[in-house]
This record gives sequence, C-alpha cells and structure tokens, in this order.
Amino acid sequence: MRREGSAARSSRRIACLLGDAASSPAATAREFSPWVELSDDGAAYFDVRGCGALHGDEEGLAADVAARAGAGARVGIAGSKAAARLAADGALGVIPSGKDREALARLSLEALHPSPEVAAAFRRWGITRCGRLAALPRGEVALRLGAEGARLWEIAAGEDDEPLVPA
Repeated sequence: MRREGSAARSSRRIACLLGDAASSPAATAREFSPWVELSDDGAAYFDVRGCGALHGDEEGLAADVAARAGAGARVGIAGSKAAARLAADGALGVIPSGKDREALARLSLEALHPSPEVAAAFRRWGITRCGRLAALPRGEVALRLGAEGARLWEIAAGEDDEPLVPA
C-alpha cells in the first residue's frame, strides 16, 4: 500500500456518518460528496475537503449532514477514516485539520477494539489511553504486537492513511 506523507495526511478531510439502515447513510453522504465508501457495518465515509466553506465551516457541515440524516445520526470529521469513525462514535464531532493525534489522545484504547490478546498486553504495560500508546515507539509496538499493534499505533498517533475507496 502506498504510504502518504504527513502533508498529504493533514490535507485529507474525511467524514464518517453513522445512522440506522432506515436513514441510508450512503445516500445522505452522496448528497455532500461523490466520493463515498460504505463499510460492512453501514457507516458511510466520504471526502469533504473544501466542503466546510459551503456550510460556514466544518462544524456547520457536520450539523447539516446530521440534520439531513435524521434522528440518531452521528457525524465525525477528521484527517482519516479511523479518526472520523472514532470522532463519530465518541461524540468528538469535528477534529481540526492536523489534530487527530491530540484529539484521540484522551480516548480509551477500548475504542480501537483491540483483540483480547493485544488488549491484555496493553493492560500489562499500563497503557489505557490512545495518547499513551502513541507516545511509544511504533517499531517497538510492532515488534511486540505485530501488524495489529502497528495498525492500532497508527490510528492512535493520527498517522492512519487507509485510503477512501469509493463504491
């Protein structure tokens, strides 16, 4: 997979819309962007670079998306799919550009859904928050916990670059 540099990551703006199937997150997302990816669990991810200005700012965009999606909809906007999902799940809302790491730092590692084995390792290490995981050297985490540990570190550190794959 091609790895994006930090400048490219900081220019990405991805929204995640969570709602029930009746609210059709994908259809709502397509009203705001042609670049929409639907996950297996029904979440819609979409590229919102430059869209904030059309709604006042990104907070206005998030409010407009949520209003269009209906009751119970949750929206997160961040620099990556993972951070946007965590923002929607954790009611963080809009994470300012380039601030994924700082915004996610206070979240519990449970929000990343580690496997039981990796969660047990984090507990043994006394690591309970994303910020504490991100403070560790990525290579050491990968060495001890493999690909899953490396992936969780990337998310916690705001360095996730999983591409948006429009359908």
